[in-house]
Amino acid sequence: MTHSKMITRGVLQPLKITGVFWKPPTKGAGLRGVQVRFPLRLGLWWPRLSMLLDGEITAGDRLTSAAARGDVPEVQRLLHEELVHPDSINRFGKTALQVMMFGSPAVARELLKQGASVTIQDYYGTTPAHDAARTGFLETLQLLVEHGADINVPDCHGSIPIHLAVREGHEDVVLFLSADSNLQQQDTEGLTALDLARRFAGPRVIAILEQHLSSLT
Repeated sequence: MTHSKMITRGVLQPLKITGVFWKPPTKGAGLRGVQVRFPLRLGLWWPRLSMLLDGEITAGDRLTSAAARGDVPEVQRLLHEELVHPDSINRFGKTALQVMMFGSPAVARELLKQGASVTIQDYYGTTPAHDAARTGFLETLQLLVEHGADINVPDCHGSIPIHLAVREGHEDVVLFLSADSNLQQQDTEGLTALDLARRFAGPRVIAILEQHLSSLT
């Protein structure tokens, strides 16, 4: 039996591996007697899990870590000196553009100049454009769009980036996205960006959306 640790949503947790089943133990349970049947997708996860257990640090790990810290010099060094591919994945299957510090446009610029994919989606269908819109970093979002990011790709909840910007009240991001977003797009609850604005945002966000919608009629 092998005991190790895994990061789940940024939290390092002990794991108990039993054949092809794993489950983080409940609080206070220790590592004994925790066996919950949760199938690993071996074809997808086993190579990454093996790297985790072996403690191997890959080029993708180093690049994603530097991007997440907003460490521009290290990102540049890895890309230009070590020639790490900008879409190298870390042990959790994420690329640098997916985990970067979105408040650092310089990191995004370096990755994009080297050809990082702006269309990549995670398990939930989230793209880097979704994350930039949700966090409200307009300059980073603009860079993504300049490099071909599609702002009308929905995630698993049917949300496109403008939906997330509206929910968070990022007026400047909503203004930027509204011109080219599909404002008729409904999420899985049947809500459009304007519906969400009326629930979560202020009058200025509502006015931006109403103005763009009126120009379409």
